Amino acid sequence: MESLVEVKDLYVEYNTVKGVFGKKQIIHAVNGVNLDIRKGEILALAGESGCGKSTLAKAILRLEPPKSGEIVFHLKKDFIKSAQMVFQNPYASLNPRMRTVDILKEPLEINTAYSKEKILEIVKEKIKMTGLDEDCLNRYPHEFSGGQRQRIAIARALVLEPEFILADEPVSALDVSIQAQIINLIKELKEKCNLTFLLITHDMSVIQYLSDRTAVMYLGEIVEIGRTADIFANPLHPYTKALLSSVPQIKKNGVKKIMLKGDLPSPENLPQGCRFHTRCPHVMEKCKNCSPSPKGSGHTVRCFLYDSVL
Repeated sequence: MESLVEVKDLYVEYNTVKGVFGKKQIIHAVNGVNLDIRKGEILALAGESGCGKSTLAKAILRLEPPKSGEIVFHLKKDFIKSAQMVFQNPYASLNPRMRTVDILKEPLEINTAYSKEKILEIVKEKIKMTGLDEDCLNRYPHEFSGGQRQRIAIARALVLEPEFILADEPVSALDVSIQAQIINLIKELKEKCNLTFLLITHDMSVIQYLSDRTAVMYLGEIVEIGRTADIFANPLHPYTKALLSSVPQIKKNGVKKIMLKGDLPSPENLPQGCRFHTRCPHVMEKCKNCSPSPKGSGHTVRCFLYDSVL
């Protein structure tokens, strides 16, 4: 499958000041990520809070400057029209002082030379596409539920006819009863509009239902990536196994919940060697000093346990 976005050896750091004496600290948020997002797929990026998922997302969309590395887009149109984002919190991502129609018109007014009639036509088309009526266009964000606001945010992302949409935790701020509706909408739009999605989430059940491939992130690194079906059927990395063991199961399938020891290390002071060795139940001596390289083809893993297997 043809690549749409290629991330090559990407590093992103933040400089912070801590304490009353203003001690400078460097937060190593993304550490050497390589990622290939293929046309027409939903690629999920999984991992617990603080692992660097959202920072990577912002760097891909040029909202965060990288320290080093390269991001290559193979887009038909210019970047601003072709790459859009759906943010996590629909209560914060919509301007409360703007009517829905103005929220949706704004990207078209800034980035196209369309007539007012053409812009309004597109706005009506996209709002219907997300399951809302034209009647909502003259209302303000506070008049909608969280699920309706997220539909408006998705419609805003669609008005410029993008090829690539980055959805950062698009359902985590919504009621469980509404989450399924938005998940199904994303799946429907992906097929109908021939979209490519990068889905950022920590919810493994959403990933299993929605994504074609899954990349698992830990402390700014991709530790495992492959087809979602393969990741769930045969997880390789100890961290991936722990993530999957935490997914609630209706039927007992013999999988015991894996309790990781310790807390996620601070990105200000990354562990030497394998980033996961401080919490890994299979840690070896070399894990403490050496960083494993990715192994495998198609389904790859960054772990010394597979040195002689893959």
